[in-house]
Amino acid sequence: MPQSHRFPVRQDFFKCPPLSPVEIFQYKQMATKCVLKVIAKANMANPAYEWTLASDEIDFKLYKGRSTASSALHCGQIEVVGTVDEVVELFRTDTTEQARFYCQRTQRNLVDAVNLYTILAPTAETPHDKIQIKWIVGKSTLSGLFKQRDFCCLEATQELQIEGRRMWVRAYKSIELDCCPDFKSTLGLVRGSINGSGHVFIESKERSGYLSMSYVNDFTVNGSAPDWAAEHASQSRCRNVLDIDRFLRENRLNQTPFLPPTEWDPPSKWHSCHVCEKKFGMLLKKTNCTKCGHVSFNLFIGAV
Repeated sequence: MPQSHRFPVRQDFFKCPPLSPVEIFQYKQMATKCVLKVIAKANMANPAYEWTLASDEIDFKLYKGRSTASSALHCGQIEVVGTVDEVVELFRTDTTEQARFYCQRTQRNLVDAVNLYTILAPTAETPHDKIQIKWIVGKSTLSGLFKQRDFCCLEATQELQIEGRRMWVRAYKSIELDCCPDFKSTLGLVRGSINGSGHVFIESKERSGYLSMSYVNDFTVNGSAPDWAAEHASQSRCRNVLDIDRFLRENRLNQTPFLPPTEWDPPSKWHSCHVCEKKFGMLLKKTNCTKCGHVSFNLFIGAV
């Protein structure tokens, strides 16, 4: 069956009975441990995971670590302009509708998501904390070669204070639920295992107004995929911190008003691009940004 016909699944696809008080307590305990574990993994100085630098690029670092024998463990890190509040809003997935909107926006990683249970909802005292159980379908990074993976996972978000700096963590791990069984025969999915993955955002120690972002990916793909495919998928997911930087800038731009054309800078007075500072030539058209009014190469409009 074509992917477009399978996803998103219909609203009544899952039949989830109420959780018992004992189950709710256990999931809360499990969520707390998962948050602490992801924080520990995001520390590249932690000897437990034997982190080594796999790639050092201009704005991005990729690390490879050791977890379990069958698990692929990587961590991507970047520092960008942003606030904890902006990140929380970007990852606003309290409802299935919000979770699916996030899937559509990111596109590269996720195909579908359904919120099965809310264990702990945000409150006025802790507006950035929540615990939920979700079903998510990951997009294959090698489309056509391997089946898509799905995950039934416990997700926890929590805000903390570390040495006076705000930190927000989004952590998740796989669990088993009777109401979320294996869907290989019905949807053609292979159930993967998340062994404690997630995002860690903390205010930069050196630069005011910046966030240090880490994404830890520790999962087992299961099925018949070879190790190199799991490594490729894990590294690809870690590079998503670069997408987060772009989404934050897009959200920030969307909150600012458009300038009327009467306030735009006259293009004739600009001899170099406001973004890259290269001189204008005959081949690339110069255009006004409708947000700031400055003049840039046409290819940069919408990308800044």
